[in-house]
Amino acid sequence: MSLSLNYRPLHLCDNSHLKKHQLLVILGFRPSVSSILRHTLFNQQKTETASSLVESAKQLARVRSAPCYLTLCDGNHAVVIEKDLLTGRLRENDRFIVQTNHDSCDATRCGTELRSEPVTPHPELWLRDSNDRMDVISDKWSDHCSTEASSDDEAV
Repeated sequence: MSLSLNYRPLHLCDNSHLKKHQLLVILGFRPSVSSILRHTLFNQQKTETASSLVESAKQLARVRSAPCYLTLCDGNHAVVIEKDLLTGRLRENDRFIVQTNHDSCDATRCGTELRSEPVTPHPELWLRDSNDRMDVISDKWSDHCSTEASSDDEAV
């Protein structure tokens, strides 16, 4: 299994709760995200099924941790978690999945309200850049699939 951790600059949790959590992590009273992921990785190695990957993702979504994007993959299945302090939104696929530094669902459309401000001076540029990077990766996957399909047609 592989794990990926990406920074999530916007979150839905209260800033004061997040700062308290971060202080407790620094003081050693709560585990860091990397410690939580290490524990998950070692537990996942004991059970190697796709359902256990999804179950691991569901457990990670419920663990108290700093907001981030987590990607879990076992080579056959992938899950992305848009993690907030106490919750997480899961997306899964067994073919292709991509995540950059913006939520796949705009918070206002999902019925929730962002409680953080972007840390960049020009958030609209940052969001456009993140979307552009996601589009490039998706386009490369589409090109790969179309090349693969045309080579399969030629082989027949």
